[in-house]
Amino acid sequence: MKALTDEQYQFQCPWMRSSIGQHVRHSLVHLRKPLENSNDVVRYDFRDRNTDVENRVEAAKKALNEICERVETLDMDRLMRNMRVSFMLSADGTECEIPSTLGREMAFAVHHCIHHNATIKQILLRNFPSCIDQLSSDFGTAPSTANFHKLNQKEA
Repeated sequence: MKALTDEQYQFQCPWMRSSIGQHVRHSLVHLRKPLENSNDVVRYDFRDRNTDVENRVEAAKKALNEICERVETLDMDRLMRNMRVSFMLSADGTECEIPSTLGREMAFAVHHCIHHNATIKQILLRNFPSCIDQLSSDFGTAPSTANFHKLNQKEA
């Protein structure tokens, strides 16, 4: 995000029908919600849209830094704390509520973010290729995929 303008960040990629900002906002919501709702039911599908985080690079950076600060204060007891999470599994709005822990939800959120990072990378490649240099080569690559490549590279 360092070199992106707000215009690039908000650009609606025609073939994805979304913007980098929308993917960042979505990812940050998934990281933030369990941290804010650890004593209640986390409802991932109820989230604000068209926010500053979605439209302004600086707002997204600030939100990410705030999440990182909160994560740094987590201890094992807090990560193991039981919680409940709810997901919509159909478009009719029906929710499914299941037990979880804060640690499990944070691990899920990070994994979910990687998936969205892959989409962000594709938006950049197709629309702003000069920005790709600022990404690490494994940006958006699932850890299991990176591990597979690493193991198979050694065999070759």
